[in-house]
Amino acid sequence: KGIIIMKSELVSVIIPTYNSSEWVSLAIDSVLKQTYKNIEIIVIDDGSTDNTKQKLKKYIDNGLIKYYYQSNQGPARARNSGLEKAKGKYIAFLDSDDLWLEEKLEKQLKIIELNPEYKAVISNVIVIDEDGNELYIHKNNIKTETRENIIEFYLGNIIMSTPTILMEKEVALEVGGFNEELLQREDHFFLMKILDKYKIKHIKTPLVKRRIRNESISNSFQDPNGILNDYKRFYNLCHESFPYLTHYYDKAISKTYYLIARKYLKGGKKREALSYVCKSIQEYPIYYKSYFLFLYILTPFKSKFLEKIIFYCRKLKNQIVKAKNA
Repeated sequence: KGIIIMKSELVSVIIPTYNSSEWVSLAIDSVLKQTYKNIEIIVIDDGSTDNTKQKLKKYIDNGLIKYYYQSNQGPARARNSGLEKAKGKYIAFLDSDDLWLEEKLEKQLKIIELNPEYKAVISNVIVIDEDGNELYIHKNNIKTETRENIIEFYLGNIIMSTPTILMEKEVALEVGGFNEELLQREDHFFLMKILDKYKIKHIKTPLVKRRIRNESISNSFQDPNGILNDYKRFYNLCHESFPYLTHYYDKAISKTYYLIARKYLKGGKKREALSYVCKSIQEYPIYYKSYFLFLYILTPFKSKFLEKIIFYCRKLKNQIVKAKNA
């Protein structure tokens, strides 16, 4: 049985897309299959050069979506464009290669309407591969204290949240939408600003399927200087809004070096990977993942033993976190 909603408020669903013609129809269909039906779907085509518009023609012709094309300006601008055009009391975001479970909106609306102290609701996600196969459930560890959650977003420990958001449109406008100066982690900064002013409810049940693509912005190899500049811009903006975060900068930049090292390793460039993992260790010597990556790079054979060590270290870390929160 479906969940009874107190009011039938309009929900504006904003879908930014860029060269995702292979998946965008699936994303839209997952919205159309929602058990909650009072929705409008706004697709912002951020300068696609593939056949995205042709794929969307049937939805446009049948009035199922509102389609807008703009020159390529990045996901922050695309989401803001959708926000400007949205007519609903509530807004939700969905990336064009992700999927919603059928009761996503219905479950979130019940919470937000019965609990007016919450201005936004997010959930965990099921991670899928390019073919839609389920890989694992990503569970964010949401703290009770606002400052702790802001720190966790800053450090990149709370991720994959954007396609799970349901929130009041006025709240998104009040915090200024997504910061268009940021090419990376604009979604983290957006949620940090909301957390600073309002309560956010986290649902442990996954309501979204998040697709991991080999060619996606977050997974593809990029120029390391570009990554550093993008992340440092994010850190600087965070420090301006939340000065206490400067105390965590060493750890944050260490994780950035670690990320770059992993991308180099994925691209087969071991020497460059080793250089950046050493920078990671030098910047924040107690970030344990860097040491295991260092050993992994130096191992002359593909060691399953090291992979098992990392697995059990993660398991131990999770047990320690649970014990502290108990």
